[in-house]
Amino acid sequence: MEDNKKGIWDRFGDKHKYTTGILIGTLIIGVSLFGAGQWGAKPKETVVRPIETAIAETEIERTEQALERRLKAILSQVEGAGQVDVSVFLATGIRYEYAVNVSANKRVIDEKDQGGGVRLTTEDNSSDQYVLIRGNQTQEQPVVIQESSPQIQGVLIVADGAKNPVVKSKLLQATRVALGLESHRIQVLPREDR
Repeated sequence: MEDNKKGIWDRFGDKHKYTTGILIGTLIIGVSLFGAGQWGAKPKETVVRPIETAIAETEIERTEQALERRLKAILSQVEGAGQVDVSVFLATGIRYEYAVNVSANKRVIDEKDQGGGVRLTTEDNSSDQYVLIRGNQTQEQPVVIQESSPQIQGVLIVADGAKNPVVKSKLLQATRVALGLESHRIQVLPREDR
């Protein structure tokens, strides 16, 4: 029964009382310093910056805008069209095929051992490298063999004069000829009256 009445320090014995006291004291001081450091600290703010859309403009978007400007200039000249707005939607951008310098080596080794066995080893090595031309300021650019036009997914035209079926038909036909598209990829709509 008397063991239960012993204090915490009495259980450690004389040798360990001093060491245990120092460890517990150090632990209490460490925890209190850690808590004090976190208590007065301000929460960190996370700053999220939006990507500049003007910088992140893709080649497809630039091509769409160029086509829209050209088509709008053409369609606004159609008799009775009035004000015209054009949206061009591309499925793919411009595709480039570059000149490539290909070097290929093939080596065949036929080995015969003393036991009459034959071993045939074929080694194929090839390397492809773009053909580059050097510009005015030592900039190198690949040589373009072929440039393919972008594939147009569809065109939307909104015009004041599209209420008239004859003008609507002229706008549709002009777009077909200008872009080489089928009629089902072109939509001509009248502008809303305001």
